[in-house]
Amino acid sequence: MPSAALPARFVLAAVSLLGGCASGPTALYEGPPRDRSQIAVIRRLARRSDLQVFRIDDRDTRGLEWHVEPGYHRVWVKNMQYGTAMNVQFTAWTYCAVDLEAAAGGDYQILSDSDQRSGGAGDTAVTLGTRVVDADGTTVGEWRECLDHAPRF
Repeated sequence: MPSAALPARFVLAAVSLLGGCASGPTALYEGPPRDRSQIAVIRRLARRSDLQVFRIDDRDTRGLEWHVEPGYHRVWVKNMQYGTAMNVQFTAWTYCAVDLEAAAGGDYQILSDSDQRSGGAGDTAVTLGTRVVDADGTTVGEWRECLDHAPRF
């Protein structure tokens, strides 16, 4: 009679994959973890599906939080806008670079400025954009370059 138990290697692989999905912040600097006062934290809200951080400086990224050294950083964001215009569902997107001068101990959040507004005669205006705010909500980085296709690095 076959056993219902899963092979140990399958269970370990599944746990590794699940752990990767729920992993914590990603350190984008060399060496051991550093004290919070020596790094800057960049985050995006988990509930925003219209925004994806896919690259910081020269590193591809995933997740919701990244720890970086103080200094200049270029954050690449994919902005998406879902909507309906004249009874047709659509998705619009753009890939934007946001420049940020991060301070030691700084806490930064990536925000979406994407919007959809309906006008007369079925016209729909879609705005796609992103910015970075500090812990006080002050804008400290705005998009500098946007593309209608994924950039090649």
